[in-house]
Amino acid sequence: MKNQITSKKIEKIFKTSTIFDIVPPNRWWEKEKFDLEKVEDDEDNEEENNKSNLNEKKDDSENSNNEENQEFFNTKNTVKFKTLEHNGVIFPSAYQPHGVKIKFKEESIELAPHLEELATFWAQVLDNDLSQKEVARKNYFKEFKTQLLKAYPEKKEKFKDSTINDFDFSPIHEYLLAQREKNKNKSKEEKLQEKEKRQKQAETYGLALVDGYAEKLSNNMVEPPGLYRRRGDHPGSGKLKNRILPEDISINVGPDDPVPICNLPGHSWKMIQNNTSSTWLAMYKEDKQTKYVFLAGNSKFKGMNDLKKYEKARKVKGLIETIREDYYRLMATTDSEKQQLGVATYLIDILALRVGNEKGDDEADTVGCCSLRVEHIKLNDENDEKKNFVTFDFLAKDSMRYLNTCELDERVVKLLRKFVRAKKSTDDLFENINVCNSFSFLLLRQVN
Repeated sequence: MKNQITSKKIEKIFKTSTIFDIVPPNRWWEKEKFDLEKVEDDEDNEEENNKSNLNEKKDDSENSNNEENQEFFNTKNTVKFKTLEHNGVIFPSAYQPHGVKIKFKEESIELAPHLEELATFWAQVLDNDLSQKEVARKNYFKEFKTQLLKAYPEKKEKFKDSTINDFDFSPIHEYLLAQREKNKNKSKEEKLQEKEKRQKQAETYGLALVDGYAEKLSNNMVEPPGLYRRRGDHPGSGKLKNRILPEDISINVGPDDPVPICNLPGHSWKMIQNNTSSTWLAMYKEDKQTKYVFLAGNSKFKGMNDLKKYEKARKVKGLIETIREDYYRLMATTDSEKQQLGVATYLIDILALRVGNEKGDDEADTVGCCSLRVEHIKLNDENDEKKNFVTFDFLAKDSMRYLNTCELDERVVKLLRKFVRAKKSTDDLFENINVCNSFSFLLLRQVN
């Protein structure tokens, strides 16, 4: 079968339930021409080749076995595909008002559709821990009250000094529970119709053609509107997640491939890109984060990246002892930066901590090893029999608390005592090292 599939066949292919009988999945790992050792040799020599400016073409027979795979292992600016066709993304259904009223100080009030949707978001989490978090309650009600006063300016005095405790969202909550029970009791025919609808959507939007091969998408549904359900005491908990429209979405397709039709009448895509060096199909902003639609984990893009990562880990495995000797040597120096770099690497190695990086003021106060502060560790008295035991207590990834008391190397504990001396509790523990250069250099120079 030819690698290239004409765009005229797209509609037929995407409407066929047996798509993989028409266009085969890309079983790149089974190809004889895949040569991992050749890829590794090319990576090792890449920097030297760039410096020497060797632009001459090498012998075709020498490169033919690895030319395609080398595209995935080199720099980010290399070509990842020649053709990329897909049907865009699925948007959540528009909000359908249910007409259920909420109560304000025992008085039933009817809400405009956009306010009713916002009230429904909160009613959905009443049986969730989110509704008990003070930061979530504060964030949600700030948005709800703003919209309420804007929609009913004539009732400004009535709602001006109100709090979230003055409103009762339980009528909507009870309605949602009843709807959930109703959905459970649907007939077999209704459930079959819904299943066929989902299958049809998956056939249309769940697949893409990459250089003529069918690849599954990891997620083809745009994030629905609602409330941010952050873990822990994240400052963004309870904030409104706005509805994403086509005007917010950039689409990536091949240079000569058709642009997906926007499935929301009256709307259009924000931007069309032909970025052959990127592997995303669609992109949009949600809050301050950029969300991407990628191919699934069994695609060639993901598979090649994973393989590269695992091969890097394989190299590190053989260098662990060398790296440990290196960070102990750094700890033995008199240079403060090198000492902090050595201790940080030790903690990451022994305790499996994340590296950590700087956070903005509006982000959760989660930390990793290199962003630890003095307040995050507790050292025992030097005369204590457990003087080498250290307690770590901080918010780790997803605002999950990391609490661990462990015995560390005596040299490490002595340096930690030095690092915290004459510092405030809010001062950085490792103020002299930078994650992006010094720490990365220590490990990467061993691997490369």
